[in-house]
Amino acid sequence: MELKIEISVGTPGDFLRPGDITQPVQVEILDEGEEVEFTDNQGRTRKRYRFKVKMPDGTEKFWTMNKTTLKNLKDKWGDETKNWIGKHVLVIKTKISNYDALLGTPMD
Repeated sequence: MELKIEISVGTPGDFLRPGDITQPVQVEILDEGEEVEFTDNQGRTRKRYRFKVKMPDGTEKFWTMNKTTLKNLKDKWGDETKNWIGKHVLVIKTKISNYDALLGTPMD
C-alpha cells in the first residue's frame, strides 16, 4: 500500500497567479528558490522552481516560474540563483497554450 501525503507550502493567496496581474508589475526576488515537484491537472508529475518575491505593495508571494522566465533570468544573471536575490523582474500576464501565464523579464 502506498501512503500518499500532500504537503502544502501555503494558501492560494500566498502564490503569485495570473489573476493577480492586471498590468505589468516589477517584483523583487527574495530567495534563491527551490525545486518543487507537483502533479498537474492532467496527472503528470512536474518539477518547477519556486521563488519568494516581493510585490510592489510590499507583500511577499511564492512564484513558480515557467521555463521561459527561468531561461530569461539565467541568460541575464547566470545559473547561480543565489546571485538573483535582490534583482528585479518585470512580470506580465500572457497566454500560453490557451492558458493565462506569467512571463518574467530581468530588469537589473
